[in-house]
Amino acid sequence: MAKSFRNYLKVMFSDKSFVKTIVQISTLLLTIESAIFLSLGNLCMSPLVIAEISATKYDYNPDAIVSLSEQFSNTWIGVFLLMFSFILQMLMTNNYFDFKDFKTNRHGVIVSILLCLIIFFVLYWISSGIASYTQSQAELILMP
Repeated sequence: MAKSFRNYLKVMFSDKSFVKTIVQISTLLLTIESAIFLSLGNLCMSPLVIAEISATKYDYNPDAIVSLSEQFSNTWIGVFLLMFSFILQMLMTNNYFDFKDFKTNRHGVIVSILLCLIIFFVLYWISSGIASYTQSQAELILMP
C-alpha cells in the first residue's frame, strides 16, 4: 500500500503541470489569505501603544487590549503571507520554474487548496499566540 502510494506521488510530481498548478493556485490563495489577515488588523501597534490606547482615567479597558492585540498579530501574519505570495509570483514571472505550457492539473489544484488551508489554520493559531503575548505585555505595562 505504501509503495503504491509513493509511486502515485512520484508520478504526480513528475508531471510538470501538477507542480506548476500548485505554485500558481497557492500564490493566488496565499494572497487572499494575506488580505484576510491584513483586513483584521493594523501595523505598528506595540504593547505600549495598546496600553496607552486602552487606558482610562482610573483603570484600563481589557476589551480594548484584547482587540488591539488581535489586530496587531493578524496584521503581521498578513504581511508575512503577502510577502511569501509575492516571492512565489516573482519566481513564476521570472520563469524560475521552466515550464513550456500553461496547463493546469486538477490534482494540483486540490493539493494547493489543502496546503493553503493548512497554512491558514497554522498561521491563525500562531496569530492567536502572538495576540495573547501582546495582550499580556500590555497588561503588565498597565499594572501598578
